[in-house]
Amino acid sequence: MPKTTFAALAVLLGGCLLPGFTPAQQSSAPATSQAPASDAQPASAPKTQKAPAGKPGTPETKSDSAPLNLQTQKDKVSYAVGLNLGKGIHKEAVTISFPKSGTMDMYWQDGPQLSGWGEIISKYPDGTPAMVEGKSGNGWVILSGVHPEAPASWRTGLKFKTSVAADLAYAGTLITTAMNGTTLPHF
Repeated sequence: MPKTTFAALAVLLGGCLLPGFTPAQQSSAPATSQAPASDAQPASAPKTQKAPAGKPGTPETKSDSAPLNLQTQKDKVSYAVGLNLGKGIHKEAVTISFPKSGTMDMYWQDGPQLSGWGEIISKYPDGTPAMVEGKSGNGWVILSGVHPEAPASWRTGLKFKTSVAADLAYAGTLITTAMNGTTLPHF
C-alpha cells in the first residue's frame, strides 16, 4: 500500500474508530459553554431492588459469575466496543482551540482526549488534547477525538458557530498534512 494512502487511512480510521477503542480515556463531554443536546436527560439515582426471597425451607444459592478472562488484545477491544454500544452515544458541538488560528466548533461523539502521545495540535475547552500528530514507524499519523469530516446530517439538533464547509476544509488540511508528512502548528 503506498505511503500516502496509508497516511490518509490512518487519519480517517483514527478519527472514526479510535473513540470505540479507548474506554479508559473516555469521560463525560469536555467542558463547554454550550448546552447539551435537547434529548439529554439528567441522570437519576439508581433504584435498589430487594432480592426475591427463596421458597421457605430451600437453601439460597449464590450466582457468582466468573471474572472476565480477556487475554488477547482482540478480546479486550471487542469487550470495550460492546461496553460503548451499551452506554449510548453522546454527541455535541464542541469548541476546539488551535495554537495560531483561534477556535472552531466541531462534531464530538464520545471522542477521547489524547494525552500521552504526539504533539498537541488542538485542545478541548478543558485544555486536554483533542488532536495530536507524530511519527509512527516511517509514517506520519494524526489522531483526532473530534470529527471535522462530519457532514451536515450529523449536526442535526446541534448548534455550531463554524460552518460545515469550514470544518470539511480543515478535515482536508489534516489529510493533506498526513499524506505529505508535514507538521501543523502545535502547542
